[in-house]
Amino acid sequence: MVYHVFEEVSESVIDEALEYDAIVQNHWKFLDKDWPIIDRVKHHRTKIAAVNDIDSIKTFVLNRLGVIPVFFFLTVMFGTSAYSCPHRNVERGVMLLYVLVKGVSLSDMAQYIPKTSFHTIHKEFYMYNPAALNRLLTTMLSEMFSTLKSRHLVAERNPDLFKNVTLNLNGHDSRIIYVNADKASLYSYKLKKSGFRVQVCTDMNNMVFFVSAPTPCRDYNDGTMILRMGIQNKIHKLDCVALDGGYTLFL
Repeated sequence: MVYHVFEEVSESVIDEALEYDAIVQNHWKFLDKDWPIIDRVKHHRTKIAAVNDIDSIKTFVLNRLGVIPVFFFLTVMFGTSAYSCPHRNVERGVMLLYVLVKGVSLSDMAQYIPKTSFHTIHKEFYMYNPAALNRLLTTMLSEMFSTLKSRHLVAERNPDLFKNVTLNLNGHDSRIIYVNADKASLYSYKLKKSGFRVQVCTDMNNMVFFVSAPTPCRDYNDGTMILRMGIQNKIHKLDCVALDGGYTLFL
C-alpha cells in the first residue's frame, strides 16, 4: 500500500520536498538553538518593571503569528542585544511584534508601559543600526522561504491562465503615527487613518519574498512605488510577477 501511494506522488512534488528540505537545512538551524544569553549592561535601576496586561499581548501575538515566527524574532533578531529599559527582554520583543501585527501606533502602547520606555525600545532596535537590519532582513526574505526552483515547481500547479506566474505583488498599508508627523501625507484611504505603504512580494506558496521600503500612503500608490523600488533588481529574470489593476498605467 505504501509503495503504491509513493508511486502516485508526482516527481515535481518530490522535487519540491527536497528543495524545501535544503532550505531548512541551510537557513532554519535556529530551531535547534537555545535562547541567547545576553551580557547585561549596567543600569541605575535593577528591578524588573512590569508590563500592563502583557498576557493579552502575548496571546494576540501567538494566535496571529504562531510559535515559530515569534521564537525566530525573539532569538535571532531581537534577543541578541541588551536594551536600556527595565523590562524583560522577551516582553520587549513581544511588544514590538504586537505593534507590527495589531497595527497600533507607538502612542497607543502607552496603556501598557510608559511612552518614553516603549519609544526607547523601538529606537534601540530599529534606529541604532538600520543598515545592518535592512541587509539582514533582505537576505533572510530572499533565501529562507523560496528559491527559483521551488517557485517554478509550484507554478506547475497554477490554473491554466497563470501557468507562468511565480510571484505575486501587492501593496499593504500599516498604521503609524509619530510626534510632529505630517498626517496629511500619511493618510491611507484603506485605513482612514495615518499609515505607511509597502509593496509585499510573495511566491505561489504565499511565502514572502521581499518587502519594499515604506512610504507615506497619500502620495505613493502601488504604481508609483513599483517604479521607485526597481523590481527588476529584486527578482530573477526567469520569474513572472502577477499584479492587479493598480499598476496598469505604470508599466
